[in-house]
Amino acid sequence: MEQLLGIILHSIGGFSSASFYVPSHKLKKWAWETYWITLGFVAWIIMPTIGGLLTTPDLGSVMSSSPRSALLGAYGYGVLWGFGGLMAGLGLRYLGLALGQSICLGVCAIVGTVVPAVIDHKIGMLFHTVPGLIVLLGFLVYFLSFKFLFLEKEFHFGFYAFKGHIAALFVSFLVTFPVGFFMSKYVVFSDSKMKGRIQLFRYFMICMFNLALNYLLLKIFVENLNIYPVLSQVITTCIVVVFSYIAQRNFSFKASEDDPEATD
Repeated sequence: MEQLLGIILHSIGGFSSASFYVPSHKLKKWAWETYWITLGFVAWIIMPTIGGLLTTPDLGSVMSSSPRSALLGAYGYGVLWGFGGLMAGLGLRYLGLALGQSICLGVCAIVGTVVPAVIDHKIGMLFHTVPGLIVLLGFLVYFLSFKFLFLEKEFHFGFYAFKGHIAALFVSFLVTFPVGFFMSKYVVFSDSKMKGRIQLFRYFMICMFNLALNYLLLKIFVENLNIYPVLSQVITTCIVVVFSYIAQRNFSFKASEDDPEATD
């Protein structure tokens, strides 16, 4: 029941987010800033207060007993988010929907990945952990292939011509696939009891899905939104790597010994 409730609440949130701009068509005389602050007042102050009163007994005492640092952090980051939303709206106005949205999403993906790691003093994990090094290896191979191997031009492979950014993606995959498997098997997920051939098969399945997702996102970012290929690859990697880790941890290298595919 809780899972169903979660899906319903996410659906309501998605519908609300998707209908965010609908009222703007009826308020053509309003400036974007006026529309944004009015909507923000309702969405960030009125509705959370109503939701808190409906779902939390004695909301006032809960708020008063909360640590000051937690309250200041929530309010401070909320202000920053609202300011960023305002700037994003202005970006859409002056850059257009496609370019403005792609730049906003790209900046959010990169900053949202790097800044929390810096705040938690974990940015060094990108350089001295196996997953971080594999990601960096993929970026390096992609950049070198795109810039110097394919010279940012089309690569003709028999009956089909690959664009430079797509060809570089396949080269990066060919390098990182074997490296990633052996490092994942013997270093990252060394506690897995599953047979090696089954690990390899499952790892291959997940990697093929990741490759298809990376390919699709790369084509959208580069060919539809006109984002520079290397930056596009950074954005897509930030998206794909989260799914990849969860899938590899819970499927390819499942540690539970009660799995029917586990070794004796």
